[in-house]
Amino acid sequence: MVWVVNGVLSGLLSLQGPWVYLGISLLVFLEAAAFVGLVVPGETAMLVAGVLAARGNVSLPVILALGAAAAVGGDSFGYAIGRRFGPTIEGSRAGRWVGPERWARAHRYVRSRGAWAVVLGRWVGVLRALVPAVAGMTEMPYRRFFAANAVGGILWVATVVGIGYAAGGSVVAAQQVLGNFSMVGAVVTVALLISAVAAAKVRRRAPGATNSAVATALDRRSWRLVVPSLVLATATLGVAELAEGVREGGDLAAYDPAVTAEMVGGRSSVVTPLAEAFTFIGSTVGLGVLSLALVLWVGLRQRRWRVAAMVAGAMTASAALTLALKDITGRVRPPAGTVLGPVDSSFAFPSGHTLNATVFFGLVAAIAWSRTTSVANRTAIALGWIGASSAVGLSRIYLGYHWMTDVLAGFGTGLAVLAATAVGAVLVTLRSPSRSAMVAHEEREA
Repeated sequence: MVWVVNGVLSGLLSLQGPWVYLGISLLVFLEAAAFVGLVVPGETAMLVAGVLAARGNVSLPVILALGAAAAVGGDSFGYAIGRRFGPTIEGSRAGRWVGPERWARAHRYVRSRGAWAVVLGRWVGVLRALVPAVAGMTEMPYRRFFAANAVGGILWVATVVGIGYAAGGSVVAAQQVLGNFSMVGAVVTVALLISAVAAAKVRRRAPGATNSAVATALDRRSWRLVVPSLVLATATLGVAELAEGVREGGDLAAYDPAVTAEMVGGRSSVVTPLAEAFTFIGSTVGLGVLSLALVLWVGLRQRRWRVAAMVAGAMTASAALTLALKDITGRVRPPAGTVLGPVDSSFAFPSGHTLNATVFFGLVAAIAWSRTTSVANRTAIALGWIGASSAVGLSRIYLGYHWMTDVLAGFGTGLAVLAATAVGAVLVTLRSPSRSAMVAHEEREA
C-alpha cells in the first residue's frame, strides 16, 4: 500500500498544465465509481491538489470545483452500480459469505439512517469507496442520496484541499496534519462502546427491555453519541493544530498579519457600525443578558428545566474555557494602532466573543431545530447559526481585536462545547428507555 501511495504522489506532482486537473479529478472520480479507493485513498489526490495550489501550480478555485464535481459524480456512478447489480453482488460468493441476515440489517440501517451513512462515510477511506454502492444496493432514493453525497463530498474536498494548501506546499506536513484525524476513529469507537454498555445496562434493568420497540428506542439514542463525538474529536484536533501553529508562528498563523491588514484596510462607514453591533452582541454583557433570557424562557415559559440547566452549563463551560485557553497560550493581540475602539489588554487566543457566540447561537439553533421537522426550516436554522457566529468572529478581526486564527479557534472550541453538551444530553436520556416505548410495551403485555 505504501509504495502505491508514494507512486501516486510522485505521479501527480510530476504532472503539468491541464493534465494535473485531469489526473486528480479522474482519481477522485474512480475512487467510488470503480472502488479504486480500496487501493489508493482519494484523499491523497486532493491533498496533493492543495499542495500544488499553494505552490501556484494550479488554481485553487478550479481544483476545488473539479474535485467536488468528481467526488459527487464518482459516488453517483458507484450508486448506479449498486442499484443495477445489487442482487448479483449479494448472490455472489462474497455476498453469500456476508449472509442474508447481515444484508437485511444493512438494508434496514441505510433506509433509516442512510443520509448520515453517506455523509460520514465520505471521511473514512474504505467506506468512501463502498458506501455509494451499498446505498444503491439498499435502494436508497437517489434524491436523498444525492443531497447527502453533495454535502459530504463538498465538505470533504474543501477540508482536504484546505489542509494541503495550509501546509504551505509541503506534502509531508499536509500528511501529518491529515494523519492526526485518525484519532477521531478512536474517539468514535469509545463513544460506540459507551453507548453499547449504557444500553445493555438499561436493558438488564428495564422490565420487558428485550421487546423490540424498547430496544429500538435505546439503539436510536445510543447512535446519537457517534455524531457529536466525531464533531468533538475533530474540533479538538483542529484547535490543537491552530494552537501549535500559533506557538511556532507557522501554518495558518503565518497568514494572520496579511488578513488583519486586508480587513483593516477595507474599513468603511457602512460596515463599521455593523461590526461594532455584532461585537457588542458577542460581548460579556450582550451574551450574558441573552443567555439569562434564554435560560429563563426555556425554564419558566417552556417548563424544560433540564434543557435550561444544559444551556446554563454550556455557557458557563464556554466562559471558563475562554479564560483557561487564553492563559495557556498567552498570545498577544494585534497592534493597538489597528484597534477601532478601546484597547483590550487580555490575551488573544482564542476569541472569546466568537467562542461564546458560537455556543449561544448553537444552543438557540438546537432548541429551534427540535421544534420543527421541515428540511427548509432546519436548513435556515443551521445557516442562521453559522451566519451569526461568523459575523461576530469577523467583526473581531475587522475592528483589530483578534487575529484570524484566534477567531477560527473560537469557532472550533465552541463546536467542541456544543458537541460535548450533546453527548451529555444523550447520556442522560440513556438512563431509562423512552416512556412511550415502555407504555406501548406494557399495553401489549396487558
